[in-house]
Amino acid sequence: MHFEMTIDGQLIPLLKPCDKEKFLQRAEPYLGSDMFHVMIADRLMMFIWKIIDR
Repeated sequence: MHFEMTIDGQLIPLLKPCDKEKFLQRAEPYLGSDMFHVMIADRLMMFIWKIIDR
């Protein structure tokens, strides 16, 4: 994990791609497949709307 600075100067933690993959593999059985996919779709839509709003 490392930290990146946002536009307003706040530090946010970022995971390496391999760490993200491990996290997602562990999260799906814990949350259940349906809930897991709803959460991923929600994050994707939030990302898309932020880009559109620019």
